[in-house]
Amino acid sequence: MSDIISIYSSILNQAIKTKKNTINIPFNKITLSISSLLYKENLIYSYNIDYLTKRIQIALVQIDGNFNFSKIIRISKPGKRIYWSLDILKSKVVKEGKFYIISTNNGIITSNEALKTNISGEILIEISF
Repeated sequence: MSDIISIYSSILNQAIKTKKNTINIPFNKITLSISSLLYKENLIYSYNIDYLTKRIQIALVQIDGNFNFSKIIRISKPGKRIYWSLDILKSKVVKEGKFYIISTNNGIITSNEALKTNISGEILIEISF
């Protein structure tokens, strides 16, 4: 089975490199929840689900020729899961100014929500600005 989160991040990184405004990614529950979180945090402009082709079309936010984020990195991989405590997460978010998407027992949430609710978990994606 392929790693859908790695595919998601590589498609977004390629869109940033080639300055594409819209991309299509495979549709499943994980990509839908990540797209929803990115939309809520204003990192993407919009997303639409095409149920016939089982794809999500994402429109990226571009201001003055630059995107809202510069790079997306897959942190935890199927062969090596990465879990951080709240202290490590807080230091990474505050000191380095990065944004994370985390898988918890309450679902997939952002690093901001994790710090507000004092929940940590598996670090899926790091977003650099």
